[in-house]
Amino acid sequence: MSGLITSVFSARGLRFAVPGAVAGLVASGLLFSLVEGPAVSPWDGVWWAFTTISTVGYGDVIPRTVLGRVIGILVMILGVGFLFLLAGTLIERFIAIEVRRDLSGIEEPEREILRRLEAVDARLASIDARLARLEPPGASADPDGGDEVGRRPSAGAQRRRGR
Repeated sequence: MSGLITSVFSARGLRFAVPGAVAGLVASGLLFSLVEGPAVSPWDGVWWAFTTISTVGYGDVIPRTVLGRVIGILVMILGVGFLFLLAGTLIERFIAIEVRRDLSGIEEPEREILRRLEAVDARLASIDARLARLEPPGASADPDGGDEVGRRPSAGAQRRRGR
């Protein structure tokens, strides 16, 4: 769900929302002209839809039927929703810029930590190689419970084994 919201409130989502809103407005205007009858031409219906969504509302064309008013309500909701989408997209854009700026300062310390971890890993590999040369074969797998460097088992381990 979060991914859907993020993609809608992005520049990519806006590329689909603008043509969708324009098509919705034109369709609403044409439908409005059909519902209101011969007094409202298709061009007047589209004009009414655009002035309604922009909240200008000149008053030269007004809905006189119940269905025309319902269409008007839907156009108003479309307009408010589109403004929210536009505002959300702009906010997402500014936040993304701010996040990138914040993360750019973190990258260098992370690189330093990675370099240090790689150095520690190389040193451990070197120590392992030296230990392998010092230990006799099979010394690390002591069946008596000793540890890897050949120490004797602890007193508790000896008691458990009955020694």
